Amino acid sequence: MEESSARKWLYASKFKGMSLGLSRVNAALEALGRPDREMDCIHVAGSNGKGSACAHLVAGLVRAGYRVGLFSSPHLISIEERVRVDGKSVSTDQFDKALNTVKDLNQDLSFFEITYLVALLACRDAGVSIMVLETGLGGRLDATRTADVVGCLVTSVSLEHSDILGDTLEQIAREKAAIWRPGVPMLIRDPGNAKVRNAMRDEAISARFYTPEKSTFMDEAADLAEMLCSMIGYSFVR
Repeated sequence: MEESSARKWLYASKFKGMSLGLSRVNAALEALGRPDREMDCIHVAGSNGKGSACAHLVAGLVRAGYRVGLFSSPHLISIEERVRVDGKSVSTDQFDKALNTVKDLNQDLSFFEITYLVALLACRDAGVSIMVLETGLGGRLDATRTADVVGCLVTSVSLEHSDILGDTLEQIAREKAAIWRPGVPMLIRDPGNAKVRNAMRDEAISARFYTPEKSTFMDEAADLAEMLCSMIGYSFVR
């Protein structure tokens, strides 16, 4: 089947490369009527474990009776995998409906920015009440930082993308912690290093730090998800 013009436009955006910054996406969100504000959004960043934490957030909230959306990246097989409702990828029709709406804005957006906006629209239209947003890179300048949120989570941090985020662990941790918003509950997996912790505290002055007990990687992710939900006031079922 021949690709739609919207799909061609989306895939052509890959050649623009990565584009950090919030102004374009903020403008697009305003033009779309701020779909992020029609759901409770949770923002998740980190070098390691953010995908697992997102999966546990979705699973625990769905079991508690909420309708939950997820935006994550990358996808393995189909692009619809980046946008999920109650753990299942949205349909091609749902994805394309939202994609056409974003394309009609006639704005210069990156591939990641487009899929993020598509996720917000598709999940809102699917009746999602809680939307989990996984950062793509860093935090401070990631497109997902534009959403209004009810809670933030940072999993473990390590040296990564040093050419963009900084060449020390403190600099990278600072970029991740910059997803903090004033007055919004935020949980950070304690880095176990005072300098790194202080760097994160500089960005997220009211954040709570969690020191995990000796457990499996997946148990730690579940603990983080459950603790954040408790801080926000959500029910959560392990």
